[in-house]
Amino acid sequence: MAQFKRFIKKSRILENRLQRFQLLTGKRKQINVDTRIPIFHLPTHNGANKSIGKWAHRAGIDKYITWHSARLSFSILLQDANVDTATVALLLGHTSTRYVNEVYKRHRPKNQAEHIQKLPAVEWIYN
Repeated sequence: MAQFKRFIKKSRILENRLQRFQLLTGKRKQINVDTRIPIFHLPTHNGANKSIGKWAHRAGIDKYITWHSARLSFSILLQDANVDTATVALLLGHTSTRYVNEVYKRHRPKNQAEHIQKLPAVEWIYN
């Protein structure tokens, strides 16, 4: 198995959440407070895109898909289903709606066919 090169480092927020979890569940194991120690190993950007490409191929999707395009599609599908921005942000792992409004905003109108039919007819192209 290839070595992973990137890490998610433990933050104080995670440490506080782990402590609250321990209090709620009664599990009182010692938490390592050294935030320099990684808790997850992540693949490189290229490795992540290779993984999603394999998943897409197994699912019968014959297109090049990146993590960003998958996240954008997920966001658009949620917004098409009238899911509020705060929920979209939560499902994408963001702590505020700012990034969703700036990056993952809808990039296409919901009723494309209706807008296209409003365009003037161009019959001369076919003659």
